[in-house]
Amino acid sequence: MPSLCRTFLIMLAMTTALHAADHRQEIINGKTILTRAIHSGDISGLERARAVFRAMSEAHPNHTLALYYIAYADYRIIPLLREQPAKAMPYIDEAIASLEKAVALDDEFAEAYALLAGCYGWKINFDQRLGRELGGRAGDAMRRALELEPENPRIVLLKAISDYYTPPEYGGSRKRAQEGFQAAAALFRSRQPVAGPAPDWGRDEVHAWLGLAYMENEDWRQAQEQFDAALKISPDYGWVKYVLAPQLEGRDR
Repeated sequence: MPSLCRTFLIMLAMTTALHAADHRQEIINGKTILTRAIHSGDISGLERARAVFRAMSEAHPNHTLALYYIAYADYRIIPLLREQPAKAMPYIDEAIASLEKAVALDDEFAEAYALLAGCYGWKINFDQRLGRELGGRAGDAMRRALELEPENPRIVLLKAISDYYTPPEYGGSRKRAQEGFQAAAALFRSRQPVAGPAPDWGRDEVHAWLGLAYMENEDWRQAQEQFDAALKISPDYGWVKYVLAPQLEGRDR
């Protein structure tokens, strides 16, 4: 009997390990689809990635990374629908619901708190009447994220994006945003990229935001350097390649 129990426990451990490996590869595959779609601004690609994570979440409802990536795919779809609020709002609501569940399951999931703050911000952007209600929630979520991981570059980046878009009368600051982009860029430089299922986006994006900040200050040389840095990391980064960098053409650098 003891040998049978031991055999059962070994088989159970092996099965659990195999399932964990399957989830890991499934997330990595979904991330690959997601990254390519972000760089090309491809909603259909973002939807395919989202479907991968939704299927995983349906099979494993308490899988916090699956919930995070559903929300992250939504977060990337939303700005592509900024001129179509009725279409964008369901994605915002799904992102918020997914992240609220993720942090309820794991109160120390700093990345989820930071992205949740950003999604509250998008909802306010589409409906200013929600500012009083959701502004406080966004602030609480970001404070929690920074409390947990103050040197996480994605969290610092998301905080800077919030400072960039929030009107000064509500606590925003373009100057503080630029400082935040610079801090996030430094944090990314201090860390080696790590492949795997955990969130790792932002290494190229931070240079896009920093370049945008320099461009608004008419510092064309610094802006070009940042856009070049973004494209060195991700040569097919569409936002930089086709939207931001062309605005520097004819500028004295």
